[in-house]
Amino acid sequence: MEKCVFTGDISLFAGHIAELDMVGTQIKSLSGSRLNVEQSLNLNDGFVANGEVNLQNAVIGGDLSCEESLFENANGMAISADGIKVNGSVMLRNNFSSIGEVRFVDSTVGGIIDCESGSFKNINGSGCALNFTRAKIERALSMRNSIFDGRVSMENALIGGANVVQGRKIHQPSVRYTGVGWC
Repeated sequence: MEKCVFTGDISLFAGHIAELDMVGTQIKSLSGSRLNVEQSLNLNDGFVANGEVNLQNAVIGGDLSCEESLFENANGMAISADGIKVNGSVMLRNNFSSIGEVRFVDSTVGGIIDCESGSFKNINGSGCALNFTRAKIERALSMRNSIFDGRVSMENALIGGANVVQGRKIHQPSVRYTGVGWC
């Protein structure tokens, strides 16, 4: 589904698909809770979500790619991915932009989480701009040249490789790295 426009909500609840490419697609919201994607889920290259993208407890066999995309839900979750298992990497980079919380609580990522040159904004007073509480990241977390407007939480996260945070700009100084574990 490349460069499509969906005016209604999309439900893939507990679905099973080989791969999903939504390159350049505009959607209202996506309910992908318990979705099983054998390969990669690509929400990039001009992808726009004007509501919540829910990937709670989903399983992705490859990468979750959200490069050059916009996720906007100012009064709630932009991306809700609690309990997600991604065998590859999660890419929230290269002009990735979110308005609303990006949440990966209790998630497992087999590769890296790359937020390089991303913009994360949640200033509505509830939640975080970026939340990796209790996440297990096998390789590394990169936040190089990213902008965070709101809280960032990595409380009790486990990160197997280097944690790169050079060049980040945090507009609200309530960043929490409490209890970050290094494997």
